[in-house]
This record gives sequence, structure tokens and C-alpha cells, in this order.
Amino acid sequence: MNPNLDLDAERHHAITAQAELAAADPPFAVIACPGAGKTRLIVDRHINRPVPARKGRAITSFTRVAAAEINRRCDTENRLDLTDHPHFVGTFDTFLWLHLVRPFLKTGTPWQRLDSWRDAPAEYRPVRVDQSTYQLEDIQFEPDINGIYSVRLIGPAKRIGEKPGWKEAVLARRSQLAGKGYLTGAELRSASCRHLRNHGPYIARILTAKYDELIVDEAQDCSATDLHILTTLYEHGVPLVVVADPDQAIYDFRGAGATNLTNLTDRLGPQTITRNWRSTSTICRLAATLRSTSRPADTAIADHHADDAPILLYNAAQQDAAVNDFLGYAASREIAAENCMILAHARATLPKKHAGPAQAPSNGSAALIWSTGILNEFPGAPTKSRELARSILARTVLRWWYPGADSQTLASAVKEHGLDLATLDRLFLRIRTAMPPLDQPTKDWLATATKVLNEHPPTTGLSRTTARLSTPKNAPATARKTATLPNPASSTIGTPRISTVHHVKGDQAEAVLVCMPQRPSENTTTTMEEWLGTQIGASESIRVLYVAVTRARRLLGLAVPIEFRGRLAAYLNAQGIPTAEH
Repeated sequence: MNPNLDLDAERHHAITAQAELAAADPPFAVIACPGAGKTRLIVDRHINRPVPARKGRAITSFTRVAAAEINRRCDTENRLDLTDHPHFVGTFDTFLWLHLVRPFLKTGTPWQRLDSWRDAPAEYRPVRVDQSTYQLEDIQFEPDINGIYSVRLIGPAKRIGEKPGWKEAVLARRSQLAGKGYLTGAELRSASCRHLRNHGPYIARILTAKYDELIVDEAQDCSATDLHILTTLYEHGVPLVVVADPDQAIYDFRGAGATNLTNLTDRLGPQTITRNWRSTSTICRLAATLRSTSRPADTAIADHHADDAPILLYNAAQQDAAVNDFLGYAASREIAAENCMILAHARATLPKKHAGPAQAPSNGSAALIWSTGILNEFPGAPTKSRELARSILARTVLRWWYPGADSQTLASAVKEHGLDLATLDRLFLRIRTAMPPLDQPTKDWLATATKVLNEHPPTTGLSRTTARLSTPKNAPATARKTATLPNPASSTIGTPRISTVHHVKGDQAEAVLVCMPQRPSENTTTTMEEWLGTQIGASESIRVLYVAVTRARRLLGLAVPIEFRGRLAAYLNAQGIPTAEH
């Protein structure tokens, strides 16, 4: 705690700065620290700075969570009118689709927007290369401003490695799907750049007639192509407000270095807000050690700013013990497990007893076991895992009853067969809750699952297809082992939120435990040495850590390789940051 802190004066300064920015004329850029109230600023501006009659305001971010939070705040203020026409509140991808892509698409093609290639028809997603099979959703496609795509392997595809001809094969499949009308965020960006080249002034006139300004939240998540799009819109006269924290830029693969963002914010006129309404002073001081600049620690001004909890340091190799101890320590400070987050850079690093395995098995029957296990036994599983599990279950049910389901997206299959989404969701719930326990023989589990699927058609009068569940070759004794599912953690300790860092941008929790890999890799070692060195570089792993620790309000724990725990404690203690090794 800073004994010289004039809390009232600091809060007055923060409130005044926010009020001035909420009323300021565009264009400008807001450079804001974690917990500075970026969402509050945007909502205040939306509520209190009216736009001309028959015009709206466009507010975009890069995740549905951020857009939903703005909608929720408007609802809290009894201003749901601000979330509908003539305004736009949604993701940047949706904004591009509605205004820069869809108006220019040729007719006659059944265009479909996909969040990921995982949503593409099942028959197109596998790409066979040299006796190996890549899944299209495990390829990261990134277009430049001229529509030239770079590609990289992610997730399970990294284990396959770069086989000869893999790039040509996956790029050809992407082009094939795009030709059939399937568009992910990458295709939206490529098309947006093309349409801006050909119709830039026209697009700007339409946008400025419709919206008084365009606000882009979390602009540090922009790719180089995104920043080109925003810069071009600005140059054509679209009033622009961007909100960013460069230290939270954790998407290096998108190709936008700090200079790209700085070039745009400098042109708009940067305004800085640094007081932190979220975290304790201890957490703010630790976060400052992870910055790439020498900017001092943010001033903590929350009611709990002076809480005296130390930074808890754990052995990453003893992950289950670390999680249990952390939740127990949080409970001793009256923080329930439901108000705790367990975070990691990659899903594979998350505690398996709480999150379940990060990947579904490739075998269809084993994948169905995995999906029902994730949905039934792991309520704290990451959002991405639960979305994948729901998708596997849904595709299994549709494949069971409708021929050709694998050649359609879920959305098109639902539309073609006249199905009601709410009714389907209830059907999927009944099916997964009727599935048998996982600790029985795999063959018996699949026989019972077949019976359950047969008893739950989406509509009456259907005859099932030839789809069936076959026991995987050399399957382990039990269904649980076939799906590589561990026994879940005891529900008596409560259910903390489990997530990768990338999926909690803009979110917060009373207590946060950040887990590094149980088996340190070269990257882990490099990250820790970089943190403990005399200079902090600009590596993405350091910025991911920065985002993770700044989600915490009152309590922070770090599970690090044991060889670094003592060194990290000494490093933090030397800077007046209290720690406790557990």
C-alpha cells in the first residue's frame, strides 16, 4: 500500500479523464491500462453523447464476450434502445461482413459466414497430405492487404508437422471452400481490402451517412490487415475512435507489430488513462514487471486496492495440488471457487481434472464419448472445448437421421430440414444426459448410446440413416479411457472458471491462478529468463502473462517451473512485491 496515496484525488482524476473522453469529438485514440474502465468509457459515451437524428453509432470489438458486455451494460442502464438499429454493437468481423463484404457479393452463390473452418461441412475439413491428415480448422490462414495468404499449423496439426506440399494442399482447399461461398474471418478481411481498393469513397459515404462514428475496442488485437482497413476508412473520412492497451497485444501471428498500431493511434491523437479500478496495488506492481516499457505501475484505486494478499507461487509440475491449495487459500479470504479463474496460455496446459483433455479423439465414436463426457462431467471446461463438444454431438445426431449431413454446415442442415434451434438444443440436452456412465466397457457404452440416439429423432416420422457407432480398434477397456478423459475433480470444492488467456480478454475474477506447463519447454524457459532479466522484450509469451495476471482483482497465484520459483520470489521481493511459496 502507498501511504502517500490520496485516494479521493486519484479517483476524481480518473472520473474526470473518463468524462472528458466520453464527450470528446472524434477522431482520437484511448491508450488505457487494465482495469481503467474502457468498457465503462465506451458505454458512457454511447449513453451520454447523442448522435444526430437518423444516425447511429457503430461499436465493435474482436470477441462476442466484449460485445455482450457492452450490451449488458446498456441493459443495466435501461438503454437497450442503444443496442439496436440504427446503432451497431457487435464483433469487428460482423461489421466487415455487413458493410464491406456482403453488399458486393455476386448473386447466385449461397454465401455462408463461418466462425471457423470447424463449422464447414465435415467432408471438406480433412486435407490428406503424404499419408497424414490435417484438419482445416488446425490451419491458421492470414491474408495480407492484397489477398495473399500466409499459413501456419496450430493445435494437433503441429504434431503432424510440415509435410511436403502441405501449404499448397490447404490453400487449395481454402480456395475451393471460398468458391462454394464459405467465408471465415480471413476471407472477410481479404474481401474488405479488395472492396476498399475498388469502392473506398463509396463505402465511406455509406458508413458516414449511417453512423456518426466507429468505435473499435481492444484495437491491440488488430491484425496488420485490420489496421490497414481502419486506416483506409479514416483516410476516406470515417470518424474513428480506437481503444487499446498495446501491452495486451497477444496475437503476434496476425502480423501487426506495435509500430503498426502506434502509427494509427498517433494519427488519431492518443489520450492515456492509467488508474486501475480492478486490481490491488500488489497485483499492479507485479504487472508492471511484465511490461515492455519502463512505464511505472498503475495506480490502484479500487475499494480493495490495499488488500495485503501476497503473490502465491506454486510448482507447475504439481498442478492438481496447486489448484486445490489456491482454491483453499481463496476460500480462506472468502472468495468462492466460482469467483476464481484458472488460466493458461494453451488449453493443453489447463488442469485436466477441471478442464478435460483439450482435443477430441479423431475416431468418431471416441469423439462422441469425449463430447458427452466434457458436457456432463466438466462444467468448468473452457468455452472452446464445450463448443467443440456441442458441435460433435449435434453433427452425430444430424448424421444419424439425415443423409448427406456431412456435406452441409450445421446451420444449413438445420435450415434445410426446417428444424427449430431451441427445440434442437433441448433434444441435445436430453440425449447427452441419457448417455451411460463412462466407467463401463467401451462396447457396452456405444451399444447404449446407439439405443439413446435411436430413441431421440429430431422430428417424428424419421427413418434413421446407415450411420453407426463402431468400437475403435484396440480400444481401452472403458469408455472413459477410450476418450482419454480423466476422473473429474470433486464438485465439493466448487467450479472455478477454466480458460485460456486469449478467451478472457476484457474479463476479470476475484482470484486468478496462472498455470505454466507442467513439463517446461524451451519456450517456457525463455519466457521466465526474459521476465527475470534486466530487460523485458516484446515477446508474445510475456504479453500473454501480462494479460493473465491483470485479470485478477484481489488474489493472484503463479504456477511456474520449480527451478524458477525461488528466483521469481527473490526478483519480486526485491521490488517490494510480497510473495509466498506454496
